[in-house]
Amino acid sequence: MKCLVIRATGLFPAVIVFVALMIGIPETAAGQAQGSTKGVEHRVTQLEAEITSLQGTITDLQQTIKFLQQTMAQLQNAGGMVWVPVDCSSGQSINDVLVANRNRRLYISFSGACPEVLNIRWGNVVVEGTNPSDSVLGVLMYSSQGISLLNMTIVGGISTNSNASFSLDNVVLNGEGGGGMKGGSVISLYSSRAKISGSTIQGGMYGINVGSRGYVSVTESRILNNSAQGVNLENSSADLERTIIDGSGFGVHAHLSSSVTLSGAQITNNSNGAIYLGANSTAYLSVNSIPGGEPSPTVIRSNRSGIIAHQSSSVDLRGVIIENNQGDGVSLWSGSSVTMSGQDMANVIRGNQGNGIFAADTSLVEPATSGDKISITGNSGFGIYCVGPPSVSQLTNGPALTTVSVFGNVMGQSNCPGFQN
Repeated sequence: MKCLVIRATGLFPAVIVFVALMIGIPETAAGQAQGSTKGVEHRVTQLEAEITSLQGTITDLQQTIKFLQQTMAQLQNAGGMVWVPVDCSSGQSINDVLVANRNRRLYISFSGACPEVLNIRWGNVVVEGTNPSDSVLGVLMYSSQGISLLNMTIVGGISTNSNASFSLDNVVLNGEGGGGMKGGSVISLYSSRAKISGSTIQGGMYGINVGSRGYVSVTESRILNNSAQGVNLENSSADLERTIIDGSGFGVHAHLSSSVTLSGAQITNNSNGAIYLGANSTAYLSVNSIPGGEPSPTVIRSNRSGIIAHQSSSVDLRGVIIENNQGDGVSLWSGSSVTMSGQDMANVIRGNQGNGIFAADTSLVEPATSGDKISITGNSGFGIYCVGPPSVSQLTNGPALTTVSVFGNVMGQSNCPGFQN
């Protein structure tokens, strides 16, 4: 018996053995066996070359990994952002990562339903879900600056103490109580700032509650079904752009020298009213224009009342539709005022079950110029109603309002001194 042994070298310790039994085999068969042996030798040579090539690739990868590890260490030492994945479905914890990386710039990408309220006690932290359904119970922030929450669901809400700042993008906050909620607020901001876009805030007593000179900017979001107020402001301010506020008590409640700007917003189906202003607060409502798109007016529709202004508060209307509310379109009390100017898009107050505009006490109705586009029509009361003595409410610049712009109201166009029929 003859045998040929070929030993492979390199990464593989196996020995390739080819045995050719030559006993009793004809010469032709022996020749064929010899040819097969040469084929095996050639293939082994090829494999050895491939192994050598793989060894070179592995060496390159090892050097690359070492370089990346060194770079990561340098970034961490220099205050660079640390990326950490968290899989909550396997029992991992976002809070554990926060504690382990205290005072570092941190990017956490998480998946699954995380049964924890996040405690963020320092700044420069990004937390992002891999899917919008990935969730946490709530978020607490303690004077934390530069926090970003992205692409996730928050079962409860967000609460801050003073001097926190954060942003939300594509986040759903369900306000289901407990986690992160303070005083029934889905988002609670005190002396803090927030920027919110593409998000939904729902299910609390207050959707967004801002106090002590806090500020919130909300763009292309929805504030839904909050039992008291969609947005509540006390000595604070808010900018609401292309945002829907629906199904709350008041859509916006601004008190104690607060201010709110609405641009292309929609405030609908709120059981107490669209906007309440008290104690020297202001509301600026305007059309929103997107480059290349159609301008969008701010719309106040199908609420119990439209805009109520008390105690020297002021309303500025510039491209607004106030329609089909159960009470007055605009109500002014205790020295409050409304200014209307509509050069680009008309102010329209129509189809309300009360008056178009109601003015009591020392309140003022102030159309800006005779060139402004104003339409007050189809209201069940007067177009503009001024309460008589001892009230001294009045219409200023009366020539700017004529039967061309105030018409078709059930009780009459206006009883205010200075109105020109």
